[in-house]
Amino acid sequence: MEHDELGELLREAGLKATPKRRMVAEYLLDSGYARAVEDIWCHLRKRLATLGLPTVYRIAEELTEIGLLARIDVGDRVVRYAACQAHGTGHHHHIVCTGCGSVGVIPKCGFHRQVDALERTTGFRISGHRLHVEGTCPECQRREKS
Repeated sequence: MEHDELGELLREAGLKATPKRRMVAEYLLDSGYARAVEDIWCHLRKRLATLGLPTVYRIAEELTEIGLLARIDVGDRVVRYAACQAHGTGHHHHIVCTGCGSVGVIPKCGFHRQVDALERTTGFRISGHRLHVEGTCPECQRREKS
């Protein structure tokens, strides 16, 4: 995503394109990995000493709410954030490497076909769903074999 594109996206979502927001977004967009807030903060505070940990948490949540980031939880009680590379492309899911934290996009979702049956059997009215798949990426598999 280009610098101007990011600023426009933030403004369209009603957020100011502040240097701190830009730094967090650009770091994750360039990374390609799911990162814990503490990791993001440690990396970025070298460039911006006034960046506080609570600010990074707030920014990560704001960027998740507008769909630029995805919240990734692999069951270890550490919430991570990753750039949602499919931002603006519609409903999709993520595949996360449990070794290195790289995140890929699963562009098609077949779950919507099961919603009617699930609503009938449970009595729930389904309003949405989130899914991420975990596994080991090809690079981590190669390292395991070495």
